[in-house]
Amino acid sequence: PRHPGRFCVSERIGRVRVAEDGEVLPEPLLDVTADVSCCANDRGFFAIALHPDFVDNGRFYVHYSRIETPFDSTTVLAEYVISADDPLVADPVPVQTPIELAQTTVWHYGGTITFGPDGLLYYSRGDGGGEGDPEDDAQNRNNKYGKVLRIDVDTFPDPPEGNMPDADPYVWDMGLRNVWR
Repeated sequence: PRHPGRFCVSERIGRVRVAEDGEVLPEPLLDVTADVSCCANDRGFFAIALHPDFVDNGRFYVHYSRIETPFDSTTVLAEYVISADDPLVADPVPVQTPIELAQTTVWHYGGTITFGPDGLLYYSRGDGGGEGDPEDDAQNRNNKYGKVLRIDVDTFPDPPEGNMPDADPYVWDMGLRNVWR
């Protein structure tokens, strides 16, 4: 239920807490700390974005780095939904994981996810790291590194119309080093 004094606070270690009227509730909305690679270099839990119809559908999205090895990880964009039992706690199993990208360095994971006024999810991705983008990923139209991706979460995996032509279907903009906001 909607509450004007309620908001989410994400912790880099992989928890999302609910604050209500200035008090942090004891039970986290979501806890993915066991899956999050944190907190060296650019790794950790990066962002949460509530679906534009969150009040009605309880859907939200998170972006974080998942540990693979001490030096490699994968960035994850996952969808979760509020549990049927408690409107302040999410079901701990993701509904889906639309995008997972292997990271070959410990730098330039990108950062934020946000819904635009068009109702689409904008997902900023770093170039994957390495001094000077040695793989030239940010300039490669056919991958998701160094980009802002634009996703219609309601029709995924179908990409929205209007993304960059002759590119990966989710690329909205490209040529970015380590965009955060």
